[in-house]
Amino acid sequence: MKKRMSILLFGAMLLGLLSGCGGEPKAQVPMGRYVEKPGQVLENVDMVDSMFRTDAGDMVFYGRETVEGKSVYCRYVMPSGSETVERTEVSWLNEFLNVEGKDRFPSQIAEGTEGTVYLLYHEIDQTAENGSHAMKGPLLARSTNGGTPEPIQVAELETKDGDDGSFSFAAGSNGSFTFSNGALPGGEDEPGDGDEADDPFPGGYTMDGNGNFVFNDGEPEDGDGEEAPEGDEDEPGDALIPGESFDISTSVGGAYVFGGSDARLNCNGVAALEDGFLLLFGDKGTYRYNADGVKTAEFPGQAFTTSGVGAYKGTLLSPTAEGFATYDLETLKETGSYSYDNPDFYAHIGMDEKGIYLADSSGIYRQAIGGGILERLVDGGMTSLVMPNQTIQSIVSDGEDGFWAILSDGEDEYRLVHYDYDPDMPTDPDTELTIFALKDNSTVRQAIGEFQRANPNVRVNFRVAMGDDSAATAEDLIRTLNTEILNGKGPDLLLLDGLPVESYMEKGVLADLSGLLGELEGTLLSNLMEVYAQEGKVYGVPAKFTVPVMMGNWESLKGLDTLEELAGRTAQGGEPPFLRATEAVWDEEGTGMLMKYYDLFAQHFLKDGAVDQGALTDYFDAALKLDAAVKAYVPQSGDSAAYITYTVAVGKGGGMEPLDMGPEDLRAGKARVHLGTIAGVNNLAQALGNLSSKEGQAIESTFHKNTYTPVGTVGILEGSSQKELAMDFLRMMLSPTVQDDYVFDGFPVNAGSLEKLVNSAMEDNYFGASVGDGAGFLTLCRTLDTPILVDQVVKEAVTNQAGELLAGTVTPEEAAANVAEKLRLYLAE
Repeated sequence: MKKRMSILLFGAMLLGLLSGCGGEPKAQVPMGRYVEKPGQVLENVDMVDSMFRTDAGDMVFYGRETVEGKSVYCRYVMPSGSETVERTEVSWLNEFLNVEGKDRFPSQIAEGTEGTVYLLYHEIDQTAENGSHAMKGPLLARSTNGGTPEPIQVAELETKDGDDGSFSFAAGSNGSFTFSNGALPGGEDEPGDGDEADDPFPGGYTMDGNGNFVFNDGEPEDGDGEEAPEGDEDEPGDALIPGESFDISTSVGGAYVFGGSDARLNCNGVAALEDGFLLLFGDKGTYRYNADGVKTAEFPGQAFTTSGVGAYKGTLLSPTAEGFATYDLETLKETGSYSYDNPDFYAHIGMDEKGIYLADSSGIYRQAIGGGILERLVDGGMTSLVMPNQTIQSIVSDGEDGFWAILSDGEDEYRLVHYDYDPDMPTDPDTELTIFALKDNSTVRQAIGEFQRANPNVRVNFRVAMGDDSAATAEDLIRTLNTEILNGKGPDLLLLDGLPVESYMEKGVLADLSGLLGELEGTLLSNLMEVYAQEGKVYGVPAKFTVPVMMGNWESLKGLDTLEELAGRTAQGGEPPFLRATEAVWDEEGTGMLMKYYDLFAQHFLKDGAVDQGALTDYFDAALKLDAAVKAYVPQSGDSAAYITYTVAVGKGGGMEPLDMGPEDLRAGKARVHLGTIAGVNNLAQALGNLSSKEGQAIESTFHKNTYTPVGTVGILEGSSQKELAMDFLRMMLSPTVQDDYVFDGFPVNAGSLEKLVNSAMEDNYFGASVGDGAGFLTLCRTLDTPILVDQVVKEAVTNQAGELLAGTVTPEEAAANVAEKLRLYLAE
């Protein structure tokens, strides 16, 4: 028996040796990578600031809660070794902020040594002559051991002669704000009564080459920032501070701060140093002060947010045009320079005993002091950081190899998140899913983040072909993509927006998704889901949609069915003008009104795989007539008769939604009809609020065509080896998990998510008007049945003819023929 056992054991060993020697050796899987671990949700918190780690290893930050409608500021501590936050109300701060007759709101709170806390804040004096627009700030105060804050006089923050100060407005509950500067033009008018006095910046604003906002005031000025005396002949359009631009920055509470004087520091943040000194920093550099507010040193650099600089044990880290620089705070000399390409506007930088760290939407980076490599520790594309609605509010190293961060989802949730190295996690996920897109898409990114949370061993590779700095044309990029698909090396999913989808369907490139839609029946708006349907099969599903609409009184909208009809009625003139003009009238691209409504008709210009020259000629002819009619009553920009007021709605979570001011002009009686697109919750609230306050106004589908624009339409390649995984991705994209999150790219196709979003628009209706169930907007969404599909290559070819048409160097017939010739080879492929 023993002999037999020995023989068996020998045989087993021999087989093991042979299996190890024969064939290719099994590759070792590299192990270890940083992972994201969700921590505690911060209940009722709607603002956080100044997260830091104490010498004892405790994590500390300040925040604001809303308790029974009242703002309460607290100090939060997560003791070393714990993952639970302890909360204490900051009574001295709450008492200081709640002073009768004054509105005070912090920009930043910085904790120093021995119980000293510095407060950077703005103040609105409600008793001042100019009412709620009498703003002061930023101001600096210091509390010692919980005592009442004492103002610190800082010369660089004081208002100088000829300086109107900085301007700051906190975003409203709907995320909107309107720029203003002191007394409204015209004197005593109430905001929102529809008079010209309601436009604090009738000249609108522009952005200069440095990214600064330049505000123009349509009222004549005498050059000192005040309204000119009657009879003053100064040219309209003077800047509020003549010759100055306005720099924009954000406070931790969502306030937007504008400053424009070279005479004062446009201060964005404060930091307390270990030696009792403090730093104030902004777009003009970083200044060091002693405890009495006397400046002792000045360092170059531009810090646009409250997390714009870092400091640790005598070393300052400051941003530069190339990246960062470090300075010795005693000798004041630069000790090192570091390059980093294109950090986010919301990037956070910091220092600790291991060197420099940086965090933005692309990930978390680390670099040793004096080191030459900025190493990415955390790949943002594989964490929540890839999601557009997730914004880093604060981040600090945990004292070992990881980081603690506070993320905001843009709505009502702040959560602690830990990024830590996991040696048991494969360095590279064992599965990759590739998505190709001509242009970026927020909902797709949101879905990627949620999908990777649920599938940590899958890497979703999102290939965006046309970035902001892309020099390639859509035609070149599509040709390269087609070659990849033909060679069997194509992606797993395609973002179909702008691609030649009809050709893909005919050639069998795309997989049938009708089974998926059957599975989700009843949860989606079925009228929107057959964007690319053919013979009972569906080849793409949209993630979101927007709605082209026309607004105005019932009589004006009646019979407005074609572009020719719009051009004819607009040319008839009258007061007010029939059509509300847009900024496109005198655009720098030289397209005027020719491309304003192109997308609505794009599908009519292709027939049997070629350009329909007759249809395109008719479009050019009607668009030229409309352009001439609008320009007849809208003189070129710079003329005293021409001004457009801009208002911007800014959302939380890093998103931004420009507001269409057409509904406001209809309400004010400046036009009879406006054509626009309702593309988000802020525009919906703006439109319904304005129109419901004036009798007889309506919103209807543009030209009564029940059209909609699908956004983020995704298809799966028939040749993908990851079809089931790709289907899972689409399930996630269409689920409430993704669809409930508003990321500023349209309305959800999930029926339940759409209803929630429209209801939120009604709740945030800042005009206070009753709009019922959305004034029929939900009903309109359920009746939309004609998708607007645009081939980006065709649109580029049409756009290239616009300038010559407006200049009169080609006729509509010639322009249509030029487009047909340009696209002949492309459409034949």
